Amino acid sequence: MIISDQYPPFQFGGMAQHTFHISRHLADLDNQILLLLPKEFQMNTLTHNLEIRSILRSSYFKSSRLVGICRKEFGPDLVHVVTAGMLYPSVRNYCAVVQRVVGNDFLRPWKGRGFVLRNLKVIIPALSSSIDKLDLKIRRRTVLDELKFANLILANSEWTRSQLLDKGIDKKSIIEFVGGVDIKLFNSKKDITSVSTKSEIIDTPALMTAGNLIGKKGFDTVIKCLPGLLEKYPNIKYLIAGDGPDKDKLIYLAESLGVSEHVIFLGSLSQPELVEYMLRSTIYVQVSRNYTTEKGAVDVETMGRTYFEAGACGLAVIGANVGGVSSVVKNNYNGILVENPDNVDFLTDKIQYLLENPSERERLGLNGKYRAEKEFSWKALASKLNAEAQFLTKTLNAGE
Repeated sequence: MIISDQYPPFQFGGMAQHTFHISRHLADLDNQILLLLPKEFQMNTLTHNLEIRSILRSSYFKSSRLVGICRKEFGPDLVHVVTAGMLYPSVRNYCAVVQRVVGNDFLRPWKGRGFVLRNLKVIIPALSSSIDKLDLKIRRRTVLDELKFANLILANSEWTRSQLLDKGIDKKSIIEFVGGVDIKLFNSKKDITSVSTKSEIIDTPALMTAGNLIGKKGFDTVIKCLPGLLEKYPNIKYLIAGDGPDKDKLIYLAESLGVSEHVIFLGSLSQPELVEYMLRSTIYVQVSRNYTTEKGAVDVETMGRTYFEAGACGLAVIGANVGGVSSVVKNNYNGILVENPDNVDFLTDKIQYLLENPSERERLGLNGKYRAEKEFSWKALASKLNAEAQFLTKTLNAGE
């Protein structure tokens, strides 16, 4: 049984992709899968080895009751919780539990029990800030308490694993589980010769970053590199895929630096469109930073899915050595890591180095493609999880 609050096409982030691909690949490995999603998704389907029920509610306790009903009916050997904070009391201590965790699940959790009276902030707006802080504190405690019930924790990077250890979670129950990527879609061999909508970047050096337009992602640092790069590459373009609250700030920054004509805001893209732009690009650059939100929560790049999506497309990547990025990008193997995501001069030098050395770009890109296929593909991850799950259930049954 798999429990998740995210699923495409309602979301396209890492948790949604994990839920979609892992459920299907596990079903292909002859496992009977019951996937539980939020009620509003209205996805009640039954295909070979995979049943989807949209039954989860916004209320933690209502969801727990409904999940308990499904558990009794389905009788799972194992429960896989995709989103931390959704290991409901009705499935604890019943069978083996595998919990996926990204660092932000416990730094700024959005699921879990929370503050029961949090709607008071609507009635008493002056208390909003205090209620939000209390709600965040309780959710963090809920997530950490739930993790103690998990038999196996899938940490999405070494950084996440280290954070869990710092929180007192038993290291024997944690494994790194970095990925995944659809290598059939993100593929350097895909033919895009007939794609005419990307004519503005043909035969032109093109940098690319994809993600939500928020302070964490470091779009601003790359824009600040453009004046220096334009001295040698007057036609260079910077492609920004995604949307978000910082778009106006980034537009203003580009205008103030006189590089507006070289910054292309692509907006939100479908995954096939994202692949097309990646295959037209020269380097993938994303220098994420640790970022404090307006509510005081820390937002960290705990893995960085787009790095191995770009790698699967054969792109050399440049990232910052923060959070869990180093679990994806091995410095000087499948990309380059910079220590300071705000050092414009250093980043400019690294971008220029790769632009001037196509053989080095090719080497890094080939290594990125290799890692994507062997380590980060959904097929590889599903096989790994399936083996871990079988070992776990056999061990627990033997203990009985």
